[in-house]
Amino acid sequence: MRPGERIKDRRRGPDKLIKSIRWLAIAGWINFSISLILFDEAKPDFETFFDRLFHIQMRYHWNQTYAFLSLMWFLLCIVLSIVGLWINKKRHRRRNDEYRLNLIVLGLISLIGTGFYLFSFKLF
Repeated sequence: MRPGERIKDRRRGPDKLIKSIRWLAIAGWINFSISLILFDEAKPDFETFFDRLFHIQMRYHWNQTYAFLSLMWFLLCIVLSIVGLWINKKRHRRRNDEYRLNLIVLGLISLIGTGFYLFSFKLF
């Protein structure tokens, strides 16, 4: 190729791997939402004025089953993020190709959630 010559872009659109990155990101964020819901269910109840007034029974300990399931969903989010970034790296050949920011953010937030779990339950 000579200097100053334009490169012809022969791409016909996103292939199956590029489309799979989008679906991995969507699946990752859905799994992340599920892990947050499970984590919220695992937390001890927060006592309010009305709970004391009406003598409502409260749970003051963590639900270990939901907490462990939340950890597994966080780990699944990390795996989906890594797989998506790996596919993105393999398909990243031209200057105008981009890395998917949502996969990076998903992986970092899932790592923070996993770390919070490990430090909260003194596993690390």
